[in-house]
Amino acid sequence: LKFEIHKTLILYLPSRYALSLFAAMALWLCIVLYFVMVELRKSEPALPKAFLYGFSTIIFIPLAYGHIRSTRMLINEKTNASHEVIMEYNNVDFKGQTIAGVWATSLVWNPTAKVIPVWKNFLNDDNLLENQKPNLVVTENDELDSEGVFKDRGVDLEILSKSKKSYNYGPYVIHFYEFE
Repeated sequence: LKFEIHKTLILYLPSRYALSLFAAMALWLCIVLYFVMVELRKSEPALPKAFLYGFSTIIFIPLAYGHIRSTRMLINEKTNASHEVIMEYNNVDFKGQTIAGVWATSLVWNPTAKVIPVWKNFLNDDNLLENQKPNLVVTENDELDSEGVFKDRGVDLEILSKSKKSYNYGPYVIHFYEFE
């Protein structure tokens, strides 16, 4: 719990990060309940020992199982999705062309491309399409990843791009817009 308690101060905490906090809190609660039950057993010796152990673990086991299961599922989903996307663009010769987008830095591993992340109101967001002339723009379906950097400027990637490929990446749908 000592290593997870800082997460209570984060304003927006994604559920995948909150799971470890909940598991730590459940473990701490089990430990406290165990010692409460030990003290209760001292005053009530007739209380069965199985009740003492069972009561403290009944809370922790479902939370621990749920945390391990969801973490394993996320890792498997993202590993398979990442592999598919990385293999798709790994052998393309971009000849130094630009690939833009928040997801581009983690999903397009290509030594022949210049890959830049893009966020709204950050260094490189003004007239990105004209200035950088990206060959590929990678973004989520609703552009929440870049805080709507294109949408808010009236840029419709769907219309401007020559083609689009979409991939499911865990709970996200990532679009790859290709330009001339």
